[in-house]
Amino acid sequence: MSNVLGLGVPRSEHVALRDPVIAYLDTAYADVYSALYETDIEAWSTARDACLHLPIAVSSVPRLLAYAVQLAFLLRVLDRNAGAKDAAHTPLGFGFPWGSGLTSGRLVAYPSLAMERAFIVQSIAAQYAQLGQSESRSDKESIRRATMHFQVRAALTQYAAGTLQTLQTLLTPAEQGADAPVELVPASLTALHALMLAQAQECFWQKATQDAYKDTTIARLARSTADLYETSANAAAASPLPQAYKVHARCKQLHFSAAAQYRKSCDDLVHKRYGDELGRLTLAASQVRAALALPLRALPSHAVADDLRGLQSIVETNLARAERDNQLIYLEAATSEAALPDLGTAAMAKAAVPEGLTSSQGLVDEHSLWFRGLMTYGIDVAERLYSDRKRHFCETVVESRLSALDAEANAVLVELDLPGMLDRIEAPPRIPREWATYTATLQRAPLAALPREIDKNAHIATHCADVLGELEAIVFRAVPGVADDLVTQQHALQTLWREYEHTLAEASASDATVHAQWEAVRADLAVMERGGAELARHVLPPSYEVERVRRAAAPRLRALRMDVERLEDGAAQRRALLQRVRSACDTDVLRPQLEKAARERHLGQLHAGADAEAVDPGALDDVLDAGMRKYTPYEAQCDALRDAQAALLRQIRAHVAAVHDDAALSAALRAQDAAYARVRDAYTTYTTLTQHVHEGHAFYTRLAALLETLRADVATWHARAVPTGGAFPGGAIRFGD
Repeated sequence: MSNVLGLGVPRSEHVALRDPVIAYLDTAYADVYSALYETDIEAWSTARDACLHLPIAVSSVPRLLAYAVQLAFLLRVLDRNAGAKDAAHTPLGFGFPWGSGLTSGRLVAYPSLAMERAFIVQSIAAQYAQLGQSESRSDKESIRRATMHFQVRAALTQYAAGTLQTLQTLLTPAEQGADAPVELVPASLTALHALMLAQAQECFWQKATQDAYKDTTIARLARSTADLYETSANAAAASPLPQAYKVHARCKQLHFSAAAQYRKSCDDLVHKRYGDELGRLTLAASQVRAALALPLRALPSHAVADDLRGLQSIVETNLARAERDNQLIYLEAATSEAALPDLGTAAMAKAAVPEGLTSSQGLVDEHSLWFRGLMTYGIDVAERLYSDRKRHFCETVVESRLSALDAEANAVLVELDLPGMLDRIEAPPRIPREWATYTATLQRAPLAALPREIDKNAHIATHCADVLGELEAIVFRAVPGVADDLVTQQHALQTLWREYEHTLAEASASDATVHAQWEAVRADLAVMERGGAELARHVLPPSYEVERVRRAAAPRLRALRMDVERLEDGAAQRRALLQRVRSACDTDVLRPQLEKAARERHLGQLHAGADAEAVDPGALDDVLDAGMRKYTPYEAQCDALRDAQAALLRQIRAHVAAVHDDAALSAALRAQDAAYARVRDAYTTYTTLTQHVHEGHAFYTRLAALLETLRADVATWHARAVPTGGAFPGGAIRFGD
């Protein structure tokens, strides 16, 4: 069981915030659409309810601190005058019920955010106090944590002290007559502040004892601990704190006073100050007896009484030994209490304010503060207008103009065939790389195979024509006197014959085209079949002529190449300019200037005794105009790039015209293009012919099969229509020819 005290968490209950807060906003901020803040109200209600049911744990503290930070901001926005009760003050219209965490009195509703925050700070203090109490302090790390918790708890009482005046200001007469929470009474705050510092100092003393510090050092630490407990006990005596706190503080004061004297007596024994030793042990024994005479049943923990009895045993044992030794050996008079040298002090405990109460960094993001829009709504609108103007400038004034310049440059390059024309002129005489594929293909599939396939198709076509000629004489022969069904069948066979004849005629015309194309490219394909070297000898002579003529036109070509490169440099400059403009727009933050202007012009500030006045974004137009002036140089840069490109394009057109006017160069280029085109066209024709011949073979094979079927159908019909002898179904007797 712990021998230090914690602190009860203040009590409260759920508050329905939505309707009263909406009503408050409608009254205090008539120009604000209060429904926009329902999300903030819901977040407020959720956070408050969560804080009322947090367990005692380290993880609970950040949530309480975050709520305290939000309340500090709400004090500036909602409860603007910290509850000042005057004619112009807009009351909240609702209260926050709170009760003491040390007693079981009724809850009192306080209509002020200042009191809400004070009790949340008290809740944080209770968390730290109980965390410190729960530490075992059996090792150095546990002692360190307990020390920190008690020092933080001590600091938080200073925050609570500032709410006392607010408490009296906000309470109604009936509420002022009620008992105030015992934690917020001045004497209680003093007592609890000293108590927590004393418990932190006790941790320093405990660590020194475990680490076997010198007796004098331990004695001074114990003396400082006793002094703090004495301050707490004296203040508690005049406070409404429970009896347990009063008895605990007094017992602890006497315990550590006795412990300090005992530790100093050990040092006196070592240094042979036997009279001082005897006097200190006597004083320590009397202090322990005084502590044991207190109403120990009121103590919240038996550990305190057990510690006292343990110390009493040690002191009385050492006192009996000292008296016996002095009577037998030293024969020195015991030093009186008044004559004992002062122990000195070693105060180590210091109040440590939690970082979350001095700085909200890391607890609540600035953009997550509730009702932030009430302070910054007008500035937010102006900031959005500025962002829209920046975006319009970037997209319309800069990006669209630069894109138009890019499109113009690309259109001219396409129109003039640049830089492709220069590449063809300046390229060394060599066959294109893809022509290696041409020669390899023809070497894998010998060229002689293609005419053989053409001949095969022609042979099948001739056979099909013969079959059609044979069937024509039978199908189109008049056979009078036959039955109607046979006449119908004959007509169907005639129709099918005509379709096949038409198909064969179209195929024959296509074959003639194939044959003509083959004859046209046959010579060029034969050159390709002989390999790349032969192809080069066949095609490159015009390229040599281009190379010869190019040397004479080198200055004009070089100037044209430099113009094209400068045009590409201009495109790079435009991209860099656009990137600079975008970067400037992305990093340009006008909010500080807007806020400064608003402060200087007293726009949107919360004046004492007056309602909030919304910022008119129109009143900050000059700030927006001043911010946009920094982008004016970019327009001038766009104009300069436009003028430079226009001059360069005129120069490029002039240089291209000069190249085209060079008759020798133009003729050489046309000859080179014609030679290259002939090779490409020949190979393309070859691949087309190869595919056509393969498809033609499949076509003629299918057509021959269909004609054989037609021949069989004709034979069947002819056998029925023209019998070789005997009676004919029609009654007439006919004989076959």
